[in-house]
Amino acid sequence: MRRLLAGAALAAGIVAAGYLLQAEIRPAARRPPARLKQPLPPLVVNRDGVDVQLADLIRGKRSVVVFHSRSCGVCREMMPALDPFPPELRLVLVRSEKEEARAAGGVPPGIYWDRHGAFSRTFIALPTILFVDEKGILESGITGRRSRAFVRERLERFAAGGPPPGRS
Repeated sequence: MRRLLAGAALAAGIVAAGYLLQAEIRPAARRPPARLKQPLPPLVVNRDGVDVQLADLIRGKRSVVVFHSRSCGVCREMMPALDPFPPELRLVLVRSEKEEARAAGGVPPGIYWDRHGAFSRTFIALPTILFVDEKGILESGITGRRSRAFVRERLERFAAGGPPPGRS
């Protein structure tokens, strides 16, 4: 009898866990895709407690938007490729909301937070680098681990106004 009750309790736990996970997985499957040659999906970022539309930050200038986390090893490997940053481009750094919780002693200039999880509902991986034209059209992007040379080459091509870097 005890084995039967224990088995029933285990089965109920598995079903409950599956139900809870399904609620988390289902929204992920409905993420609006980011499409090349289309306007950047609406994303809200936060700076000093003020929500800002990402489109408002990048309007009017070719921009590079970098979604990253200081705790992400791949992000830390790739960030030096952005230095020196071409002056003809605008750089917008967006950190994950988990980073915001750990921030102490103020926020460095130019850093925004994905406070409401807008990035995680639209994109999948860290780091993600988006190349956006002056009209807010997503030209290209880099996601995940790439060499510094690869990132640097794409950044310089985009800064030169040449053909947008290929999708990666």
